[in-house]
Amino acid sequence: MAINDPAKQEGARQPRARVLLNGSPMPGVLQAETANNSNYQSDKFTVHFALYADPAYGPDWWGKQKELLLDTQFSVDDGDNWTSMVIGDVDHLTMDPIHGVVTVEGRDLSSRLIDTKTVKAYRNQTASAIAESLAAEHNLTADVQATTEKVGRFYDQDHDRIQHDQFSTAHTEWDLLVMLAHHEGFDCWVTGTTLHFKPFPDLNADPYEIVWRRDDNGMWSNAQKLTLERSLTLAKDVVVAVRSFNSQQKYGFTMYSPSGVRQAAIQSGKAQLFTFSRPNMDRDQAQKEANRLREEISKNEKLLHFSRPADLTLSCQNVVKLRGLADSWDQVYYINAVNRTLNNSGGFEMTVSLKNHSVESSATVT
Repeated sequence: MAINDPAKQEGARQPRARVLLNGSPMPGVLQAETANNSNYQSDKFTVHFALYADPAYGPDWWGKQKELLLDTQFSVDDGDNWTSMVIGDVDHLTMDPIHGVVTVEGRDLSSRLIDTKTVKAYRNQTASAIAESLAAEHNLTADVQATTEKVGRFYDQDHDRIQHDQFSTAHTEWDLLVMLAHHEGFDCWVTGTTLHFKPFPDLNADPYEIVWRRDDNGMWSNAQKLTLERSLTLAKDVVVAVRSFNSQQKYGFTMYSPSGVRQAAIQSGKAQLFTFSRPNMDRDQAQKEANRLREEISKNEKLLHFSRPADLTLSCQNVVKLRGLADSWDQVYYINAVNRTLNNSGGFEMTVSLKNHSVESSATVT
């Protein structure tokens, strides 16, 4: 069953945006934009305020602020009910006193983990216990699925890899959490004041549906814009090679996904090879990393983008099903990003980007 009604015709709506500071609405909201992202990225917000809407929030007030924690909310029923889209700290503000506009940009509360360096060792704890500990340190509620494996078996090696990577100058708490999520096959993200650490969306979950139809009455879709892309490079068999040199055991090796790949298939061009270097892994870790990377790369074979009047139903933890276009495109897709824009003198629009591999080219792990 779809979580939306794809046949529903949007009637007259009165969408509104508001921004709360310490629980109270700030005056002069002109436009609000939110970007809810997957792939371990922070959600983001951009809000434009009328600079002179209230003397209490004039240029001097903005110039004195050291920290701003804002809650960007939307309503589709003239403010009778509000939905919080992003709670986060302001990273940057721009003031235009001539045109009377101040613009603020920020990230959700995962930014507090992203901006915090760590050298702590958690070798005798599980990944879920570490996630709970990090949530508590930043006053976040923990929505964490319990794990059982102690991280000591892989923590030292991965910690060393992150700390000493040639492109890295520090190890952040978010780096650590993402590393643990990779090992568990989990996703991690923040909504509101809650840190989530749990499995990715299930493709068999109830989807959000986008419908395209062509019949005697013409063409119809519940999307206003719909574009699809396909990478014919990724439509070939995808092969991932992970090379590693284990400094403790003094040897190097390469692991492939799928594990039974033949070099002839690569040389003939029938398979597309992607090679990665991951220091200080054992063979089991390198094989798991190759499998994970192959699945992620394969998901970019098909990209789907649609725009429509915004609702407050869809999130990055849902899946989207395309229905009615063609057998080769009709399937379930994972969400990359959901972007909403509301202008208090105009409309409320939503743009969504998605990805997945073809059903025929599923990245089966062997």
